[in-house]
Amino acid sequence: MAEKPFPFFHPLSRRFHFVLLLMLLIFCMTWMRGNLAMTMTCMVNTTAVSMQTASLMENLQNQSKPYQAPTQCNAQIDDGDSGAVVNDYGGSIIWNSKAQGLIFSGNFYGSLITILPAGYFADRTSPSNMMQISMLVCVICTVIFPYMAMYTSYQLVVISRFLMGLGEGIMTPAMNAMITNWLPNHEKATAAAIFTSGYQLSGVIGIPIAAAFCASAWKWPAVFYCASLLGVLWIVIWRFTVTNSPRKSSLITAQEKAYLEKAVGSYRPQKKNLQTPWRHIFTSLPFISCVLCGFSGMMVMVIMQLYIPTFFKEILFLKVVDNGFYSAAPYIVQFFIKLLWSLLMDKLKEKRLLSQTASCKISQALSASIIVIFLVLLGYLPDCKNPLIAVLLVCSMGAGFGVGINGFYVSLLTLAPAYTGILSSIQMVVGFSGMIVTPLLVSFLRVYGTLEEWRLIFFIIASCKLVAGIIFVIFGQAEVQSWAKFDSINETSHHNLSNGKESLNKENSTNEQTVVLIQK
Repeated sequence: MAEKPFPFFHPLSRRFHFVLLLMLLIFCMTWMRGNLAMTMTCMVNTTAVSMQTASLMENLQNQSKPYQAPTQCNAQIDDGDSGAVVNDYGGSIIWNSKAQGLIFSGNFYGSLITILPAGYFADRTSPSNMMQISMLVCVICTVIFPYMAMYTSYQLVVISRFLMGLGEGIMTPAMNAMITNWLPNHEKATAAAIFTSGYQLSGVIGIPIAAAFCASAWKWPAVFYCASLLGVLWIVIWRFTVTNSPRKSSLITAQEKAYLEKAVGSYRPQKKNLQTPWRHIFTSLPFISCVLCGFSGMMVMVIMQLYIPTFFKEILFLKVVDNGFYSAAPYIVQFFIKLLWSLLMDKLKEKRLLSQTASCKISQALSASIIVIFLVLLGYLPDCKNPLIAVLLVCSMGAGFGVGINGFYVSLLTLAPAYTGILSSIQMVVGFSGMIVTPLLVSFLRVYGTLEEWRLIFFIIASCKLVAGIIFVIFGQAEVQSWAKFDSINETSHHNLSNGKESLNKENSTNEQTVVLIQK
């Protein structure tokens, strides 16, 4: 007799509570990492940096003419020889473009080191404990950041961000392993739309808060202290309410536990002896297409999260509080578009009008098209006399991100449930490479902060996004791969024989659940 489904949206649904905590987790992690986007604009003495840059590049003065902004833009003109246009928020720290790029990318270098080992251990140990360790490291590094920035060299600041990245690299593989344990495949798209809303909330709430602190008597250090406090709160709640799987939870109802035992299945059998099919993974075209989408997506995400406030400051000459609200606008659009699109895709799949693979391909193709078009336009149309044009373009890009959550990410979680940790790690290694390349690209091409410099940056990133989207449409899939099913069955059978258990029910179906085991 089939287990009666326990609804996902229910006051007692532990997996719904679990997803809400993931949303808070992503909010905390993104705010701790991304608040630097806004605070950098009010930490740095833009006037001093502009003069320093001009003096170091005198030989390029005739080739790279500083941006001449109209007087209506309220821009300040450097009285020195450079004549550069600046928009200073009253910062005191002197970090040039190269130093800023290294600081922005510092945590990504750290993540590259830990993310692959994290994927290996997430499939074999406690992903819940790994997530707590990850958050603790990030909290400590965030707390010490203001002191490091004000009283030490930028090299030590880069090291502190690198250490933060070591902790951050643990989080995604562990989180994806937890998702596989707690959520049936048919709920992953809706769940992903909810918990990834933490990214948008960090923009909608975090950026205006950061801007308000910058303009207040507490100044920018208060942003880092608030983010750290919220991270500590998450650790406490997670520690006492979440377990590695529904089977071990004492807070879950018996009905939901029985339903998840049936719906999720044994995706992590005999963890210590689980053999990773490396050859199949690295030759899987659906997985490779996910990896490429992750790389290009991370490049765009870095621009959206870390550089849009700087772009608004340099090109639109916005005041600090206005910058905060304008930078938050695309996240509001992204939040609502993502939820509506996810519900639409789930409804179409429920009525069998779309397959899981078709849903992912349509979502990824539409997302890539929207982002590419409006990212290119962002390099041509912005005008500091009418900043709403730039805001509308960035909001359109936010809508593209909202559609894309049902694309390659859902595919990645579906291809091989037994190896979600290691697949996520590989994808994130390549993704973090994109996050490292982007600040380096920006620091190399952005000398004076002119629209022409930003235009070239946007065009390069849009090209990468377009190529990845085309490859996913051709090769992408959102079904459990044959090599993942075969290995899962063998490992599960071996596990139950060695523990004296009997397989009472086997069902071969077209969906992702291949074996259901009931313990005597």
